[in-house]
Amino acid sequence: MVMTFSYIGAFVDPQGNMHNMPLVLVNEDAGAALGKQRVNLGEQVVTAVTAPNPQLGDAVRWDVLPSRQDALHRINDNQAYGGLVVPSDFSARVMALTSPAGFGNGPAQVEVLTNPAAGSIAGTEGQSIAQAAAARISKSTGAQLVEILRGAGVTITLDDAGLIADPVQARVTVAQPIGSKSGRGITPLYFAVMMTLAGLVGATLIDVGVNHMTGRLDLEILGFTLRRGCRSGRALRRAGWPGHPLRAARRGPARLMGARHRCSSGLPVFGAAGPRLQPVRGGELAHKGDG
Repeated sequence: MVMTFSYIGAFVDPQGNMHNMPLVLVNEDAGAALGKQRVNLGEQVVTAVTAPNPQLGDAVRWDVLPSRQDALHRINDNQAYGGLVVPSDFSARVMALTSPAGFGNGPAQVEVLTNPAAGSIAGTEGQSIAQAAAARISKSTGAQLVEILRGAGVTITLDDAGLIADPVQARVTVAQPIGSKSGRGITPLYFAVMMTLAGLVGATLIDVGVNHMTGRLDLEILGFTLRRGCRSGRALRRAGWPGHPLRAARRGPARLMGARHRCSSGLPVFGAAGPRLQPVRGGELAHKGDG
């Protein structure tokens, strides 16, 4: 039951119960010239992505790494659920869009790294957050391009306006692929659940079997009752069962907690609570209370 309730929050509201989800961010941008000055738009991307986001709150933690290879290692070691990489030509591709001659080169790109091996929920959430960050980057970059083109007095066509409005595209790369028979990355969860159920069933069978073999429990299967002869307290103690003193005749009925029992071996029933018994008239046994 504890195990069941521990998963309810994550399944019902995974976004609301997500805190400090690790994602990686890499800036490999080499910068580009803009007139007489040099700009590095990748640094602006890092600042914008790592800035506090009221919509996400503390759900995500961006770890800035020096290289794409470091990001791949972090994801392969299951220390991150996704990432965003700014390539070395990012600024150059964006600055090319400041003149109509560069419109033919198409939009700039950022790379979204995904980790489906982390599980269906974590992998999907990581990819979604990284793609949303890429969309914000494209929107802010487009606003900068509009200001630059307007200041330069450049007139663009309607077809090129769509490129300027969305100058950055996200290219998705599966950093940690999974096989076709991996259960979408949650095979360990399935395995843990099955092992838990197997352990519960196995422990129950062992408990029932031991109680039946020692004469403490009768089994009823499909309407048939299976009984095993009762053992004496000495035999039970030899078998490792906690013993209680029994004072009884070898044969005859026994009275235990107000009920009468007779074992097939003629020996008195060894109660589960280990009550004291003392002989009474005619070989009968009566429960001797502690009080």
